[in-house]
Amino acid sequence: MAAQVGIPWTSSIAQVRSNPPIGWSVYLEGTVRQVVPMVDQQMYELKDESGDVWVLTKTAVQPGETVKIRGTVRFESIEVNGQEQGEVYIEERDRL
Repeated sequence: MAAQVGIPWTSSIAQVRSNPPIGWSVYLEGTVRQVVPMVDQQMYELKDESGDVWVLTKTAVQPGETVKIRGTVRFESIEVNGQEQGEVYIEERDRL
């Protein structure tokens, strides 16, 4: 998919999850599936045709909503019985 003038290139969720550029900004677009409230923020599951990823945000969002975001790729390390079970997630910076 080529970028249009003035519109940032949007990655697929599968592209981000297959080779996560930890700490880099990415643009994603998809549909909100689940929302999990947290203190002063929430996590939501963002799904596109290629897969899904969790997104951390301070901006309210509802299941079924379509969003385009700019976010930073993060990784939360979780070790279970000596094996890495961590998860890639996106820290939302802007809702576009």
